[in-house]
Amino acid sequence: MKKIFLLILISALFSKEILAQTAYSTTSKKAIGLYLDADNFRVRGEFDKAIDLLNQAISKDTNFEEAYFRLGLTYKNKEDIKLSCQVRGRHHRLQ
Repeated sequence: MKKIFLLILISALFSKEILAQTAYSTTSKKAIGLYLDADNFRVRGEFDKAIDLLNQAISKDTNFEEAYFRLGLTYKNKEDIKLSCQVRGRHHRLQ
């Protein structure tokens, strides 16, 4: 009985980990790391740092769609509508 419970517990833990993984348009782990770090700064209102990290992520993979989208959103949060529109235009051209 204990073995069955342990097997179910281990299966549940692994399935949560698999479901929690997000699929990105890039395979670059460095770009993804920069993207995730940038989002932490963005949600705290540190837009300049987020923008810097997102630009670094994009330089690692110029086809990283999520980074372009998040960069446009960050410029919008910063109330720089012109740059937000420019970046969103680049993002739409990738799709």
